[in-house]
Amino acid sequence: MRVAVIDMGTNVHNLLLADIIPGAWTHVHEVKQPARLGDGGLRSGILSTRAFHSASEAMDRLTAQLAAWGGAEQTYALATSAVRDAENGLDFAEYIEEKYHIPVEVISGDREAILIYKGIREGVPLNNEPVLMLDIGGGSNEFIIADAKTIYWKQSFPLGMARLLEQFKPGDPVTSKEAKQIRTYLNQEMPALWQALAHYNITTLVGSSGSFDTYRALLTGAAKEKEPSYVIELSAFAELYRRLLHTTAAERMAMKGMTPVRVDFIVPAAILTNLVIERAGIKKIIQCSYSLREGVMRELAESYKIC
Repeated sequence: MRVAVIDMGTNVHNLLLADIIPGAWTHVHEVKQPARLGDGGLRSGILSTRAFHSASEAMDRLTAQLAAWGGAEQTYALATSAVRDAENGLDFAEYIEEKYHIPVEVISGDREAILIYKGIREGVPLNNEPVLMLDIGGGSNEFIIADAKTIYWKQSFPLGMARLLEQFKPGDPVTSKEAKQIRTYLNQEMPALWQALAHYNITTLVGSSGSFDTYRALLTGAAKEKEPSYVIELSAFAELYRRLLHTTAAERMAMKGMTPVRVDFIVPAAILTNLVIERAGIKKIIQCSYSLREGVMRELAESYKIC
């Protein structure tokens, strides 16, 4: 059975097309489109008309791509932070369903974290050592402490990069004072994470998709990953972090491996990543190209039965 999963993220909408048989799925095609659902509405709690329009344009392009690849027998769309936290989030979901005839499931932060965990397991060979998993989003960030079989702790924090940019409005380039303000704010807003990290002996950070894909691309110069995971050296990330904090948007856009949708968001993402590395005492970073959509495919494969 051919299945399409659309991850309707706050910044980017992601389409994954795959063939599913009982117990397994095979990648067919994927495409990402900027959506900017949070434009002008994250702090107000109301998705703006501009956000509706931007997301609709992204869905136009994704559904056109899906049709070009022959369509799918089943299509699933999952909406995350920007939609679940908005007063008019259900109105948006209904709008998408009516326009594209695709059911939209607005998922909780807890559900999002579980799917991210399942997606990461598809791309990273885990064992019985707990690791810290992080998915940096536009509306929220999901943290999971888990090993190959068990989730020990998880939490979704509404501290996504679009929210940070809307709140702090950093300069171009960000000043050292602004970077410190963002870091201090994140540090203060995540006591539950720091408590969990103090309880578990975590030395490995697994970063899921999004910003971590961009870190990898910037460090390797590769536009497309051949393998779903990649070890990022701590020293390499530290140097990249310093570079990003001293660049303008135009300079970042010119960096090999940068994508337009990440130009603004990559700086606060790097601040968050660096804070977590320091607070947790991380010794190893693994980038994973898989995330929520691959987690959905895993669930569908496990539940799929041939009639």
